[in-house]
Amino acid sequence: MLLWYVRERRKKPDIHSHSGIQLVLYTSCALFLWDVRKSRGRQSIFLLGYITLLLVVETIFTAVQARTVQVIYIDNRNYPGGPWAYFLATQYLPINVIFYATLFVLTFLADLLVVRMS
Repeated sequence: MLLWYVRERRKKPDIHSHSGIQLVLYTSCALFLWDVRKSRGRQSIFLLGYITLLLVVETIFTAVQARTVQVIYIDNRNYPGGPWAYFLATQYLPINVIFYATLFVLTFLADLLVVRMS
């Protein structure tokens, strides 16, 4: 029972706090881009789609990150060598692959946006 409680308490604050911040920022930017779509044309619609893609990937990343932290620090807390040793020993697990893939995609998309705007 205690392990279930620890799992649930560890998972919820991460997902909810990150998702709330993401949604506020996304909504603010999306409303602005929607309002200026007539004056800026296709660029505004492109950026709206781009930030929507970033929001979707970031939401997946946040959920996967919360699950990864739960698996490492709660479910396998007694792994020999500690949490880092467990993380390194289980790089083949789908959750870790998704973790790295979404991190890479987010970094690539963010860098691409910076390069495009310069």
